[in-house]
Order: sequence, then structure tokens, then C-alpha cells
Amino acid sequence: AVDAVQRLNAGGIEASLTVIGRPTAESYAMPGRSLPTNTLYAVLDETPFIEHHASLPNSEVRRRMAEADFLLFPTVDESLGWVVIEAGLTGLATAATEIFAIPELIDHESSGWLLSTDTDEDGRWLHLATSAAPDEWEALQKGLSDQIVGFAEAIARNPHLPDQMGDAARRKLEALYLPEVAAARLRAIYDAA
Repeated sequence: AVDAVQRLNAGGIEASLTVIGRPTAESYAMPGRSLPTNTLYAVLDETPFIEHHASLPNSEVRRRMAEADFLLFPTVDESLGWVVIEAGLTGLATAATEIFAIPELIDHESSGWLLSTDTDEDGRWLHLATSAAPDEWEALQKGLSDQIVGFAEAIARNPHLPDQMGDAARRKLEALYLPEVAAARLRAIYDAA
């Protein structure tokens, strides 16, 4: 995401990025390799078009979602994608990695954008937590960055796209995750039992 936003700005497309979280050097996703977090933190904290918060209360995260154009979620491992659900219920389209359950939450180029990568039979990144992960990491990052740039360029050509996708995301996810919908489904399960 950071690389993509830097490339967009260098190419004349004004883009900003808000990052919420604390990247760590070690990850089970890539055993045996440390990520250069000191460099990443310097970029996050010193780049004028990047706003970084190590942590924010959930209410503040949700407020910022409501103000954003779209959510970037280039994750390598996510079982369900609650952040995609929260964003969609807010009316925010998401560009997320096409892994595990995320494709069930995003209709590509309709309610968001799916960033493709090599996956295994379970829908997880093919090299997740394997000895090959360190060797495949840079290619994964480059591929995701290229796809994010493509998504952002599509938005630059059609500035209404985020609102259209956000509306579609809201409709899709409200039908699945609104509390009253979930309560009715749960009630039906208990009634049937």
C-alpha cells in the first residue's frame, strides 16, 4: 500500500494513505525473515501524504473509515475479513487480497476490488508460513502494489467509482451482517432445532 501510494504521487495522481497499526519485524507469515520495520516506520512517519497511527480506538477507526474514499486491505492471511465487513457497512468500498473468505465479501469491480495472488486449495496465500515465503515476498508485494495502482488509476478516471462501489458494498454486506438479519437467521436455526 505504501509503495502504491508513493508511485501514484510520483506519477501525478494525488493520493494519501492513513495507516493504523504497528507493523512488526517478525511474522509467522514469513518464517526466517525479518521485515525492515525501522525503514517502514520512517516512511510512515516522514512522508507528507501518509498519516500513521500506531493505534486508535475503534470508534475513531470507524469515523476515519466514514471519511475515506476506500479501504486498502492487502493482507496475506485473513480468515473472514471483519475489517472488510465494517468498511462495507459504513459504505466504504475495499480493495483487498483475494484470499480465504474475502471474495465472498467483495464483488470484484462492483462492491470493491479483489487483489489477486497465488492461493492454495484453502484460499490462503500459497507461500504463507512456508520456507518459500521469504523468497516470494517481494514478488507478492510488487504484484499487490501494481494492482492497487491500477485500482487507484481507475478511480482517477472515474471519481464516482468509490461512492458507487461503497453503495454496492453496503447493500451486499447489510444483507449478510446487519444485527437484525443475523438475529433472524439465528432465530430460524433455533426454531428449526
